[in-house]
Amino acid sequence: MKRKVATTSGAFTVIEILLVVVILAISAAIVAPMVGNRDDIVIAAAARKVVADFQYAQNYAIATRQSIYIKFAANRYDICTLSGTTLVALTHPVEKDPFTVLFGNGGESALARASLPLPSIAGKTVLGFDSLGTPFSFDTTMQTKTSLNAAATVSITAGEITQALRIEPYTGEITVP
Repeated sequence: MKRKVATTSGAFTVIEILLVVVILAISAAIVAPMVGNRDDIVIAAAARKVVADFQYAQNYAIATRQSIYIKFAANRYDICTLSGTTLVALTHPVEKDPFTVLFGNGGESALARASLPLPSIAGKTVLGFDSLGTPFSFDTTMQTKTSLNAAATVSITAGEITQALRIEPYTGEITVP
């Protein structure tokens, strides 16, 4: 009597192959968004930084009972006081350098991939807060303050995404709609 010897096959079953494909698909679905462009995170981080700086300027104006100015230029802003007729950057409370915030190349890591288009604050490029925290636009040439009649908007851009920050007139509340 001949005995049958069991032979093993070197192939995978269909179920094993499907299981591997499902695991790879789930892994790809989890990892792919992390690898791609994360402009939404860049915008969120930049918006938080800008809101915090503006609130600092507003609170500093209230605490010191003097006007504080935010002077905008291409891809930067400075938080300043008025010395005579010149806006002079405050000293940053932590870094002990002039309170200048740069976007794009040269900016800190959270702002390196973001840009700050030059805003128009009631037709000017300087936003100020008075001793009550009320926002105004400031004309550096004429040295005049003008109360805001409508919300001022400061935009931040990263890739295809733009986020607008609103500074409300009268109250100076800073929101990210």
